Amino acid sequence: MDYVETITDKQSPDYIEPSGRIAVFDNDSTLWAEQPVYFQALFIFDRIRELAPHHPEWKDKEPFASVLKGNTKTALAGGEHALIEMAMATHAGTTTEEFEQIVTNWITTARHPKTGKLYTEMVYQPMLELLDYLRENGFKTYIVSGGGNSDGDFQMLEWTTAGEGPRLGIYIHHDDAEREWAYDRDSHIGQLKRGLDKAPDCGWIVVSMKTDWASIYPATT
Repeated sequence: MDYVETITDKQSPDYIEPSGRIAVFDNDSTLWAEQPVYFQALFIFDRIRELAPHHPEWKDKEPFASVLKGNTKTALAGGEHALIEMAMATHAGTTTEEFEQIVTNWITTARHPKTGKLYTEMVYQPMLELLDYLRENGFKTYIVSGGGNSDGDFQMLEWTTAGEGPRLGIYIHHDDAEREWAYDRDSHIGQLKRGLDKAPDCGWIVVSMKTDWASIYPATT
């Protein structure tokens, strides 16, 4: 709030014209949850199960066989290559309009395996408030990262905060095992090592979910 109040005050030497107010965000684990795996992967798994009757060969072919057996950990053991193979098999040949409809149908009905919430309910209430606050103060907001509030975003934060004028860099630290998940350095996804170590030197804020957030998800009725 201090930052926004400073750069929107026309009397401030750090005033930024509305045209220069830009905020960029990572997606997974910054705007919504990413555990136990990225939600995009869970969508792919559901598509494999749905399309399996048309692909009997998947029953004995990895990584598809493991998905059909419910062993997603093994299915992802092949890393990015395995995930891309599954994405290509389930998405190829689909028009943009068809894909949009498939995703729309999925996102309105699919539920998270641990919480039972719709994936649209797994967004972070404090981040929704932040987005609203920035927009109300003339910021344009963008998602500029495919996924992971992690060391994979280190360069994005470096670039954002390296320019002239007032800049603000923030990491979200997942340290609330009770209300969400606690993970950083040793996580199988979304590892945050370098970011935690270098944030103080870079002047970046590390937000603790456990101590800084009064709520995690939006209230549902």
